[in-house]
Amino acid sequence: GPELMAAISSCMTTAQADLRAMAVKTVGTLAEPGDQKYIDLVNERLTDDHWSVRKAAVESCGRIALKGDQHAVAAVGSMIRDSHAEVRSVALEVFAQLAGRGDRQHALASLNACLEDWNPEVRRTTLLAFGALARRGRMPLARRSSSMFVSKGATQQVTPTERPRTPRDRAVLMHILPAITSRLDDVHPDVRRTAIEVLGQCSPTGDTETVDRLQLCLADRIWQVRKAAVDVLSRLEDNEAKLEATVGAMVSDGHPSVRKAASDALCRQHTKISSAGNRDSIGLGCCCLARGEADGFSWSREETDVSFR
Repeated sequence: GPELMAAISSCMTTAQADLRAMAVKTVGTLAEPGDQKYIDLVNERLTDDHWSVRKAAVESCGRIALKGDQHAVAAVGSMIRDSHAEVRSVALEVFAQLAGRGDRQHALASLNACLEDWNPEVRRTTLLAFGALARRGRMPLARRSSSMFVSKGATQQVTPTERPRTPRDRAVLMHILPAITSRLDDVHPDVRRTAIEVLGQCSPTGDTETVDRLQLCLADRIWQVRKAAVDVLSRLEDNEAKLEATVGAMVSDGHPSVRKAASDALCRQHTKISSAGNRDSIGLGCCCLARGEADGFSWSREETDVSFR
């Protein structure tokens, strides 16, 4: 009730930063969506002297404010230049979440500089924000991981989007795709992998420029990046012969997870385009299965034999 909210709100100015942060988070959890009184209240803590309180304020603003709220978008947008990396990362997420379709051009301009941030997690979150704006929805992939080590997380499967339907959508996509592609050469493997995954969500199927650029990622020194490239290429490349030539070469990769991803991609592709009983389809499926069984990595028959389901 009002008394409870008043009591919690009073703690937002206490001397202890952890209590201030907890109070701000609680207000964000209990307030009704769109309640301007509490949006203004949590936004007052965006200038708090402790980063954890500012981070909590950004998160609470994202929970209370409605999509397209111009004042909230402007307030959160100012936080993507905060002095603390965690605040910047959360601000990027909420900024993309709240920006409406009419805000996208302004939002894109604000995000460009964040791709050069010194912190790899901020660069990674910026890519996710670009993807969210391109898809006009929430963050397309998992929220920020607790670890920046690429070996700790599994590459997520992605589904390419439909082609942009309006001139404005096309303009946004023409801005976003080069920005994302520029991070395929990032020094940090988590950023490179995220760029690949977001391209997989933003690029229309058959986009030759994106496909050509992703093919270069098949030679990355980090196996998780190569696997992400295999996964995305298998969904974006609509030319069977090109897919077999590029992804097919990865069945000899030095890492078993990449080899399996490549083999599975070839089997899926052939199953999709072939009719039941087609000899070529069965032949390729057997070839993929033989590769899996000959590999030193222990694949199960169920995992590999996707072309016979």
